[in-house]
Amino acid sequence: MGQKAYSIFDVSAGVNWRRFEVGLFVKNLFDKTHADGKINFNSGFIGATYAQLIPRDFHRYGGVNLRFKF
Repeated sequence: MGQKAYSIFDVSAGVNWRRFEVGLFVKNLFDKTHADGKINFNSGFIGATYAQLIPRDFHRYGGVNLRFKF
């Protein structure tokens, strides 16, 4: 029960102006769903039971970074 190979693309862009920095970012740009790992809970009583470890960037998300240098 393996997982095929995958790639995760992150994008960011920013602007510096005097003492200010503004940046935009998108994590998992192409919204590639994946698991970081799988755990086998094979107890013999119930049968094979699996759980997946889901990372933070399982789905695409983005945001804004604001910085002020003083």
